[in-house]
Amino acid sequence: ILFNAFAVNSPTKDDREVIAKRAEHISKVTVNSFLKGFLTRVSDASLEYEQWLDSVGTVVTGKPPEDWKDDDLLHFEKEIAALQSEIIKYERISFEAESKSSSATEITQISFTSNKDVETFKLLHIDEKRKQKAKKIANEINIFLEQIANDCDKTTILASLKESSIKYIQEMNSELACNLE
Repeated sequence: ILFNAFAVNSPTKDDREVIAKRAEHISKVTVNSFLKGFLTRVSDASLEYEQWLDSVGTVVTGKPPEDWKDDDLLHFEKEIAALQSEIIKYERISFEAESKSSSATEITQISFTSNKDVETFKLLHIDEKRKQKAKKIANEINIFLEQIANDCDKTTILASLKESSIKYIQEMNSELACNLE
């Protein structure tokens, strides 16, 4: 189950080193404290294999596996499934950060998931000037939304913005769109 979080099928004990290296890279870009704690446990090479598994299980469920009940195993499986999604997102950012050495920009991933379409995502490099410009526009949108009394109308507007955003994401050419002046 643990190895599945890193998309390692049919794992062997040797795959521990593979996921440990990946965990180290992801840990450099995540700010999520739970994920960072999990990645720290996964990348810990100082423990023997069984101790290592117990350590990871403990950080995920909050109690050592020897104290687990049936519900705890289910809880562990659910948490690992949720962590897998986070790992994928932050690993994309990690790869992007390693391929682009500029620390002057923030790497942001925007994504949309729907039951009617495949997930659409885009990694963007956003410098401080663009971030400030976007913040002003976002404030204007928030002011507009605050004037609408009906919450259903607000969510409908946001959903339609999603559709426009997907169109723009699909039309963008790499990170070029956010790096050009």
